[in-house]
Amino acid sequence: RYTFSWKGIRTINGFLENVDKIANGTTEEINNLKGQAYFLRAFYYHLMTKRHGGLIYLKENLSLNEPLERVRESYASNLADMIEDLDLAISLLPIKYAASSDSGRPTKGAALALKSRVTLFAASPLVNTTNDNKAWVDAAIAASDLINFATTNGLYNLADASAANGIDVGHNGADLFVAEPDALKPY
Repeated sequence: RYTFSWKGIRTINGFLENVDKIANGTTEEINNLKGQAYFLRAFYYHLMTKRHGGLIYLKENLSLNEPLERVRESYASNLADMIEDLDLAISLLPIKYAASSDSGRPTKGAALALKSRVTLFAASPLVNTTNDNKAWVDAAIAASDLINFATTNGLYNLADASAANGIDVGHNGADLFVAEPDALKPY
């Protein structure tokens, strides 16, 4: 993932540096492509920072003769950059695509979901070692924004697996070999 993510970031930064040279695209198409690029850059950095901590957050590609010595950034700095990229993606991406050939492309809902995931990870004890309440509030707000967006647009539904609350889970490992109970099927 590390090498693949850096290659993706390089491709994205190259695209963002040259996107305004597209001559035959509408403003909506170009903004859509920019939104996808910002989404993917945040996604790649999330994949890497959750494993390696703070990295150098490149928003443009290094030139050939540029020195490679740079100071490693903090996770908090990377988080702010990921949130900035995701907010840009949220503002540029469509709610849904008209063509079925666009299936799998990031949408506004996907960007909101990634923002929720990124902020939840930042609030977790792995990163939030002081248990700062603001990190948990940010995660709750991001999750609430996603839920409200989903409810308002009627595109997504939460799975009703309330019956799963009553499942008795054994701790001897035998449950691993039992078929899924009906209560878990909504998942």
